[in-house]
Amino acid sequence: MRLNNMKDERIRKKCIAIVLCMLLLSVMLIVAVNTNKNQNEGGEYITSEDASRLLEYITDKTFDDAFWDNEKYVTVSKGREIYSELCGNAAVYPISGKGEKKKLTEEEWLTIYMACVEKLEMSEMVYQADYTIISEVSGDENKNKVYTEKGLVEYQGIDLSKEKYRNNRYLMYDKVIIYKIEENQEDAVVKNVWLDNYSNNVLRIYTMDGYMELTDVPLEENVEETIADITVGDGQVKNVALKKDLIHGKILSLNDEGVEIEGYGKLQYEEGFSIYRTYGELSVGGKRDLVVGYDLAEFVVGDGKLCAALVRKTPDMQNIRVLIKSTGYAEIFHDNVSMQVTEDTLVKHGDTEETVKAGTTIELTADSEWMQEGRVYITPVNSNGRITLTSIERACGQPSYRGKFEISKVDGRLIVVNELLLEEYLYDVVPSEMPQNYGIEALKAQAVCARSYAYNQILYNGYAQYGAHVDDSVSYQVYHNIEENEDATRAVKETCGEVAVYDGQVIDAYYYSTSCGVTTDAGIWDCAEEKPYITSHTVNEGREYLDLTTEEAFSAFINDKSYPAYDDDVQWYRWSTRVSLEQLKKNIDNNMMSRYQANPDNILTRNEEGEYESVPIDTVGTIKAINITKRGEGGVATEMIIKGSKNTVKVLTEYNIRLFLAPVNTNLKRNDGTYVDSLSMLPSAYTTVLPVVDEEDKETVIAYEMSGGGYGHGAGMSQNGAKSMAAQGKTYEDILKFFYEGIELKKLY
Repeated sequence: MRLNNMKDERIRKKCIAIVLCMLLLSVMLIVAVNTNKNQNEGGEYITSEDASRLLEYITDKTFDDAFWDNEKYVTVSKGREIYSELCGNAAVYPISGKGEKKKLTEEEWLTIYMACVEKLEMSEMVYQADYTIISEVSGDENKNKVYTEKGLVEYQGIDLSKEKYRNNRYLMYDKVIIYKIEENQEDAVVKNVWLDNYSNNVLRIYTMDGYMELTDVPLEENVEETIADITVGDGQVKNVALKKDLIHGKILSLNDEGVEIEGYGKLQYEEGFSIYRTYGELSVGGKRDLVVGYDLAEFVVGDGKLCAALVRKTPDMQNIRVLIKSTGYAEIFHDNVSMQVTEDTLVKHGDTEETVKAGTTIELTADSEWMQEGRVYITPVNSNGRITLTSIERACGQPSYRGKFEISKVDGRLIVVNELLLEEYLYDVVPSEMPQNYGIEALKAQAVCARSYAYNQILYNGYAQYGAHVDDSVSYQVYHNIEENEDATRAVKETCGEVAVYDGQVIDAYYYSTSCGVTTDAGIWDCAEEKPYITSHTVNEGREYLDLTTEEAFSAFINDKSYPAYDDDVQWYRWSTRVSLEQLKKNIDNNMMSRYQANPDNILTRNEEGEYESVPIDTVGTIKAINITKRGEGGVATEMIIKGSKNTVKVLTEYNIRLFLAPVNTNLKRNDGTYVDSLSMLPSAYTTVLPVVDEEDKETVIAYEMSGGGYGHGAGMSQNGAKSMAAQGKTYEDILKFFYEGIELKKLY
């Protein structure tokens, strides 16, 4: 009886164990099923909807529900079909060891997708990138845009509402987020933002993309009007690092790496360096707000680098800094500098200041003791004092300068910068740019043009790396080549501080010597910035628009020597020259490489497919044909094709055309019958270019004849036109408003 009981107990326990095992297996099966279900529903597998959407970015082929067999997910088989369709080689399908009916994971799908992208040569358009979403951007114009640590980014077909303060890897089309790939663990730092306002854990910041609001930001101190770095990650704002150290001083030089500040030396930009204009309405600034020679900004400093610049006031630009070139305007560097002072003069080098007596000559080379201590500053004690540069020559002899000088050493040679009042600068620019006998109203127009042009050049910081705004050559405005005269100085004084403005902005007041009877527009330089005040019109009382963009229309116009214009009595109004084929080949070969290096996009060579591309060449070979193939407004030649035995070249811009067609070793006949010899470039690009054949062999071209008119680029004010208008009783305001469309005159100071 006892044995039977024991046997029954064993059977009972065995049954219980079996039941428990079955229960455990059931639980495991349920978990597995649910896990698989969760994977399917949760997005580990790629849906056919997402796949179709992504395929639309790289192909026009249709992948509709019928293609997917109405399945929700992409299978291995469908992935193979897509790969074969787009890449044309299913044999190297990147997914292996998986059944055809199995679903593709997102990772597997992206492997296939990116292989298709590469095969279709779209890797520059479709790529992967990391972004952290900082804030949505308000306003209808910012729909489907978010602010990230890298700035404003667009998105399409994806919900980013749950990605705030998270660092993710995304699939991009051009600059648009189109798919989230995976979440990263790294934090992101938004550098050098302006903290505008803080209340109830909401921080309002200002960036280059405008105002943003960050929520759930715990701060314990007032942070308004402060620069900071903001660290975000894991869905939260982790840190706000304030930057309160400020410095300021006169900017001595600047470049893409940093700024040289008086009293602090050269400081580099931190990555993410920002510029904010804090006067008036807060706005993001640009490098034009950092002007050499001025103390307009406070710099935020962190770890020895410049984090941000706070520009506190509007610049009035009463001073200009001119880089003085060597004799003949040959170069910006000097091997030695010799100057004589007319008054007692303060000389500063390093920490030493000393006064030298009137009449003293100062000699400097790169090896001079003074130059070893940095810049040398030479400033007359009396504001009327002059400094004569005896180491250079100009048309007026050895020029004597107002203002002060700074001498610096760059690459073992000297840079010479003259700083003076803008008005005093104009005393020497106007006579160098316009003869005294042109009349006071023309000179006043020239003064306003020169002041407007100089104002913008100060902002452009053309020689910022050397601490100057302009140089003293024709590259900007000629300065101190001709001695001052009473009329020019009077013209400057009577227009003191006056500039020409369009839509509230000071214009680039381009000018040139003589028109051909019509002006052109700013398209002559293919300007990215619109200049609606530079227009094409006739230079006469009628001020009409003439369409001279065709060869027929322009040829008829330029060969009409009696066409009336304000400057039709000037010798440069019409001209002609004939340049031999041999000389043209020399011109072209001598200038080809240098002009290509100056701007490769303006010298294009025809390839075997008949397309023009930018490649360096040094010759066209024997010239077979020269043709003007495009004219700008007013008929100015802007495109020329030279066909040679070795290369066919497309030459762009009026300047390059004038160089290539230069009458070197040739005379040029002017409107009054006089001749000039061996010009280094054509007077203008308002010209026809016609072949001249041999008298005996009519098939052989021996030269090209250019018939043209005007002197200079032809955009803006004709100086000889201004002279004639002044002689007819026009005021300087009349003259300026004739040549510059829709402008007004305004006082800077």
